[in-house]
Amino acid sequence: MPKPPHQPATQLAPGDVAATDASGGRADGMFVFMDPPEHTRLRRLLTGQFSVKRMNALHTRLHEITVDHIEAMIAAGTEADLVPSFALPIPSVMISELLGVDYADRAEFQASTEVSLNVRADPQDRAAAGAALHRFVSDLITRKRRAPADDLLSGLVHDADPPLTDTQLTDMAMHLLGAGHETTANMLALGTLALLENAPSSRPCAPTPR
Repeated sequence: MPKPPHQPATQLAPGDVAATDASGGRADGMFVFMDPPEHTRLRRLLTGQFSVKRMNALHTRLHEITVDHIEAMIAAGTEADLVPSFALPIPSVMISELLGVDYADRAEFQASTEVSLNVRADPQDRAAAGAALHRFVSDLITRKRRAPADDLLSGLVHDADPPLTDTQLTDMAMHLLGAGHETTANMLALGTLALLENAPSSRPCAPTPR
């Protein structure tokens, strides 16, 4: 039988920012749903932005952000909810750093991100938050075209040859957001749970007889 033609991923809900654009239509920059040569070109462009220099800088920032959140939980008292206090905000802040979101805009960015990626949220709320996030990223790309900085999104805007379209850039940024946010938050939360459930007893050991 002949191989069926490649179909873009258009069947997922608009609230799923990792797969569709704001209208739920084709996501032109979602290379994970593509075949070569389109997949190869877009993946190579994105991989090239993960330079050693940038990753080293992000490693330093990750350490600072992690320490800040741990200290905030300690200062709040003897109990804390790990997910909203630690697991969710850390990937959100790191993706803000990676994409070059201005500090003043991060509250809006993170609020939309939290709702759009929350599988327990009302579907209409998720869709609205996903659309708002899509607009935010699209506007961010416009600003990066005018005033590039040393961030991944600026690199994709200005380094690609031939240039990427705004739609491709927005889709790629949204894909990074979806792939790197909820998955990381789940890993942090479930990894901590597994550690607590399987850690050796903290009770002091009896002295070894001589």
